[in-house]
Amino acid sequence: MRSPVAVMLSAALLAASAFATIPTLEIASAGSTISVYRQAHYTTKKTADVPYTQTLVDCTNQTDQSSCKVVNMLLDVWQPSNASAGPFPIVMTVHGGGFISGSEEDAAPSNSYFAERGFVTFGVGYRLAKNKGLYPAPLKRFNPKNTYPHAQWKPWMWQMYPAVRDVKAALRWIHAHAAEYNADTSSITLQGGSAGATALLELALTAGDDTFAGDYTNELAGQDRTLATANTDQPATAHGLIDYWGGIFAVDAMRWADGKSRWSKTSVPTIAFHGTADTIMNPETGNVVCGNLTAVGVPCKLVKLPGQKHGCWNAEVTLPNGQTQGIFDYAFEWMAHASNWTLLEPPSGSCTAVHKQCGGKRWLPPNPQCCEGACECTGNTYFKHCVAPAGKKQC
Repeated sequence: MRSPVAVMLSAALLAASAFATIPTLEIASAGSTISVYRQAHYTTKKTADVPYTQTLVDCTNQTDQSSCKVVNMLLDVWQPSNASAGPFPIVMTVHGGGFISGSEEDAAPSNSYFAERGFVTFGVGYRLAKNKGLYPAPLKRFNPKNTYPHAQWKPWMWQMYPAVRDVKAALRWIHAHAAEYNADTSSITLQGGSAGATALLELALTAGDDTFAGDYTNELAGQDRTLATANTDQPATAHGLIDYWGGIFAVDAMRWADGKSRWSKTSVPTIAFHGTADTIMNPETGNVVCGNLTAVGVPCKLVKLPGQKHGCWNAEVTLPNGQTQGIFDYAFEWMAHASNWTLLEPPSGSCTAVHKQCGGKRWLPPNPQCCEGACECTGNTYFKHCVAPAGKKQC
């Protein structure tokens, strides 16, 4: 008799070969009351270090809660300063780092990108390998080396499970506390890179399916004394996923445990970016993700980035007209279409309207091509945008 891992591997291989060439589905339009700006529009404010759950760390035995201590897990919130203009749709961002490094403070892509366009964005911190979090003993036998497509990076259960469990608890906390930030839970987009996307793929696949609502939660029922703080009475639903070179290890682990597929018609529309020269995460992963989703009728857009390696945040997508677009803008516009958001244009004559070429594009000296005159080009490594001079009306 074949082992559960062998069965899972065979199924994944079949999925990859059968689905790799399936085209992206057309996205059906539906009624929506979500209106956001195509370009940066709002000034923003950040609330740092908001506790979203308690959890167990420093476990000398990671399968025994009596060996652990309790700490708070934290997230940061970015939101438009003009809160009266909401309620605003939600973006939940989870940072990468191989479940070894990173924090809610450096979640990429930048949370301010969405907040400036009319979203409330939550950047989630989670337990890393060094925190030695609790995980279910029966899952110890899951071996990521046997998952397909094979990747150089292989997160082990003892480091992956606590992280995914925290990210899911954060999503439930957002449902419980969204009103406090004038945020609208009818539109929640998940986004993350690398390990962050690996965690979010499990949430995105099971977001609307009660069958798998207990994934990364109920496995520790009666074994984790902090579960009572994790808003387990709240849903963990979402409505879209922006996946930057994520893996499917967190999904395969649950299928290994019970033999049931997590790909379903209630999974969320997904856009997945993968560099073709990525040696950390096999770019074939994108074929598996989008192939399985489109096979069950869920829109998925696979964006292959020729010659790009892992973590290619500055990559650009070549459009049909030959022009290029930064991956943040491309993801934003695809998700706007998938979610049927109404995209508002900046007021006529504003800095953003006059110099909109600065927004969402890679802007590097010595030859900046935007924000001449009274406008200022600002932002970070990944995107730049135009703002009015100090004391003037924000564009």
